[in-house]
Amino acid sequence: AVDQIPVIVGRPERATQDFIAHIKGIRFNPSWHVPPTIKSEDMLPALRKDTKALAKKGIELVQYTSDGAKKIDPASVDWNNVTPDGLKAFGMVQDPGDKNPLGRVRVLMPNKYDIYLHDTNTPELFAKSFRALSSGCIRVADPKKLANFILEGREGWSDEKMTEILSTTKTKEISADDMLVYLTYQTIWMDNGRLIIGTDIYDNDMKLYKALLSARKLPQSLQF
Repeated sequence: AVDQIPVIVGRPERATQDFIAHIKGIRFNPSWHVPPTIKSEDMLPALRKDTKALAKKGIELVQYTSDGAKKIDPASVDWNNVTPDGLKAFGMVQDPGDKNPLGRVRVLMPNKYDIYLHDTNTPELFAKSFRALSSGCIRVADPKKLANFILEGREGWSDEKMTEILSTTKTKEISADDMLVYLTYQTIWMDNGRLIIGTDIYDNDMKLYKALLSARKLPQSLQF
């Protein structure tokens, strides 16, 4: 491998998907638009208990109407009668800053799963040995190194330029040459000639085994 950077991935009930995407660039000081799963499974129950739940996290509520989007007070909504489908009419947005879950760096790689590669505001979690802790997105331990790798060779790009951008909280996007990223799930791999067997956090190996067994695609020696 050219380089390795520790990551935090989706917890088992919100697994990070396998897919291929195109990296388009880097967004520094990103806003966080709360994704649908977190809105319905985390934010909606929290708002039903406390209409100030968003404000405590520095998140603003936006309502989408035929006239456009407008900021509204969460206390003006009867959250007990808002269904997960009705929640689509609302956006929840957190401005850039140190409390933003995306941190200060987000890789732009559009995909149908809304999974990002990004910085984090909880870097202490990288000290854990088990790091399937996110809601699906991938938090990167050294986002500045990743940004430099993606933007390397771009005219005018330098560490000084990144420092200048990150000295503010103003959102700025830097485009990059089109780059493919492959997100894969592997529980067995080679490392300097050694076979490493990792924990199957998503239980995918057993699912594959059962599917092959059901289809009679496994030799007798591999059945148990």
